Amino acid sequence: MNFLRFFRKKKSAPSQQQSRPIQQQSWPDEIPVISNGKDYTIKIDNQMSLEAITQLLKTLRKHKIAFSVHDRLLYSYEIGDPGAYVTYSQDKNDLEDCWSMTFGNHGWSGGTFTIEEKNIALQLFNLAQKEEIDSIRIGNVRLFNYEKKNPDRNKNMNALLYTIHSNLPSFKPDFLIFGIFKSGDYPESYTIYKLTDTQLFADTRGIWHSDRFTSKGYVFEGLELSDEKRNKVKALINGIPLELLTRIWDSFYETENKNEDKLVLAFSTAECHKTIIIDEYIRAKEKLPPAIRDFRITIEKLVEELD
Repeated sequence: MNFLRFFRKKKSAPSQQQSRPIQQQSWPDEIPVISNGKDYTIKIDNQMSLEAITQLLKTLRKHKIAFSVHDRLLYSYEIGDPGAYVTYSQDKNDLEDCWSMTFGNHGWSGGTFTIEEKNIALQLFNLAQKEEIDSIRIGNVRLFNYEKKNPDRNKNMNALLYTIHSNLPSFKPDFLIFGIFKSGDYPESYTIYKLTDTQLFADTRGIWHSDRFTSKGYVFEGLELSDEKRNKVKALINGIPLELLTRIWDSFYETENKNEDKLVLAFSTAECHKTIIIDEYIRAKEKLPPAIRDFRITIEKLVEELD
């Protein structure tokens, strides 16, 4: 995409005009803007605290000043690119303490996501601490005209930023929704399970995908199963691979006119919410990261035992 040619530098905020001086702009006195004749930037380095970055974001939001940054830690499993160029703006945003965000790299790009400011602050702080960036770029930064994502995708993107930049050593959710859906299951019912520390439930409704998997996430309605069955699967909730949280995966569930063999996952904590679909026909098990491949194989075996 044409806009990606503007991003050149790795650690500093990328320049959108490399060959001629920028047009002069005025900025509020409370924003420490630096100009080198080509870019307007704001210094963010490993000496800044999380609180200072949070306050800076509040000031930028108050003045509706968009900014861009390169995040080398964002990884698209689907594309295989390490890193993405990220733009934040108040355009299309109508929620308090939030920003609109677009991102992309090397010919691929995402839609417009709604990102909580606390996760952006965490992102910038972590990148600065790792010396991946020393500034963000402002001026002549615009949000591209992508369709806004639904609430489920927004939650997933917030979870991605949170888990990448909080450097979690492990992850323990409040619950785990799991199951396997195959296109041949229709018109019969199929089972999706919900596991907590103390209970296991089964959702066996014979309804369409769109009634279970909505734009706001999975709508679970199930009956509690026996302790014997819960004991068979209880280890799953402590064994979620971190790569499910720190990489970009498909989320919102949609039917398509093709064969489907999908691993269905959803889990959350107070800080983040994640829904994931991994289709065997698109990403064969042998091509998945080993931890995720093994996790899928384990779920497949357990689902057979529970049925």
